[in-house]
Order: sequence, then structure tokens, then C-alpha cells
Amino acid sequence: MLAGLNEPQWEEMGEFFHAEQTPDEVMDLFELHGFMTALAILPEPSSQDAWLGAVMGDSGVEPPERIRELMQTMLQGIANELDSGDGVEMPMELLPDDEEEGEFLRSWCLGFIEGQMLNEEPWFQQDPDRVAGLCLPIAAFSGAVDEEDLGGLLADASQRERLAQQIPDSLDELFLHFREEHTKR
Repeated sequence: MLAGLNEPQWEEMGEFFHAEQTPDEVMDLFELHGFMTALAILPEPSSQDAWLGAVMGDSGVEPPERIRELMQTMLQGIANELDSGDGVEMPMELLPDDEEEGEFLRSWCLGFIEGQMLNEEPWFQQDPDRVAGLCLPIAAFSGAVDEEDLGGLLADASQRERLAQQIPDSLDELFLHFREEHTKR
């Protein structure tokens, strides 16, 4: 099980999101997983209507009902993984310098950042420096931040690998941060 999906369901999602006829504006499956992870971290749920447009981009493509159901299952599965305290199972190896896995990692991180941007305000309301620090490994690999702005953070292979390995712990810390803030209200 990955994000609440069994292997045939994951493959079904992959067939839809990685199909040759799927427009480039549509997220790929790794980007979708990162996006859903960001949505699952915030305690205020987003409706499917609110996030479906971001997933599909300006493609004009409407996903079939089955794919919508699987996306909802993925979102709930990631939320359950976070809530269990076992952490999110990443859909790729955290190997930034591996050609294939590195591309999957970049895609996942970009999706996460897109998920943040969908509802940016709550992300940085409480302790924005802490949140930014926890998001740094993800932002660094997303391509959304200029390498110059990262101060050489990605210049060294061993540093890139250490940074990538921090992502699962950062997700857990972000989840706990928002749950603590939510219960204070």
C-alpha cells in the first residue's frame, strides 16, 4: 500500500497521469503525491473542487470519476500515514543524483510546493521561520528556488543526499506543527 492505494490502483493512476495523450499541464503521479502530501499536512481540509484545477492545470482534461476517487483515496491515505506517526511512504528513492529517482524527487517536491501555494496563508501564519526551515529541503529540490538563493546548499553531492534524507522527518514535523497550532485555537 502506498498512500492508501494498492499496487494495481497505483498503476491505474500512473496509466492516467503518465499517458502519452495526457497534456503536459497535468501533474505527473509523483507531483500529484507531493501535492496531496502538502494538502494532507494542513488541518483545514480542501475540497476536491478546490484542488482539482491545480492537478489538471489548464489542460481542459476532466479526469474520469474512477481517477477522482483514487485521488481522494490517495489524499486520505497520506493523511492516515501522517496521523499514524509512521510517516509518509515516499513513492521514490531519495536519491537526488540518480537520473530517474532524482527526476521523481524534483517532481514530488514541485508538487508539494504547488500544494502549499494553493492555500499559502495558513502555511506561514504561525512561526513562519520554522515552517520555512522545515520546507527548505523540499523547496531546494523543487526548482522553485534559484540555486543562488540557496547559498550553495545543493553544490555538494553528499549535502544533496543529506538534504533529501531530511524530507520525511520534515513532513512529520510539519504535520505535528500544524496539529499543535490547530489544537491551540
